[in-house]
Amino acid sequence: MMATREAYAKCILFDYSYKFFYEDGYGKESIILNLKDEEYTQEDIADQYLTACLLSFYQQQYLWDANCEKLADFNIEKPLWVFVGNTVSSEDSDVLNVLRFLASFLNDEVKTKLWMKDLLANTPRLLDANGRNIFHDRFTPLMGFSA
Repeated sequence: MMATREAYAKCILFDYSYKFFYEDGYGKESIILNLKDEEYTQEDIADQYLTACLLSFYQQQYLWDANCEKLADFNIEKPLWVFVGNTVSSEDSDVLNVLRFLASFLNDEVKTKLWMKDLLANTPRLLDANGRNIFHDRFTPLMGFSA
């Protein structure tokens, strides 16, 4: 019995591709908003982008909490925030950059509040290659809040 369980666990962990995982109803919806290519290397822009992503996650949590009873009929679970990166073990690893961002977000209240206020007011700070605000009207449910 234990050998069968171990074989099954290994198949699920290693052989259950995301495509099937998602099609079976376990995956989460995701969105990727692209900045201008040259802006990815600018730390301030990257931090603003991650601030917007964190605010987006907060909005999802807020909406889920406000509507969880209605969503239960659709088997919709609490939102999940996932970081996908290329590196984990160097001085410039993606994981370390996310941790640096979170430290900055928590420790620089003035900058954080300014960026969040601009996001909620649709102030165009983060633009795509065509000059469009990539977060335009993405925070409508939160626009009555103040940062």
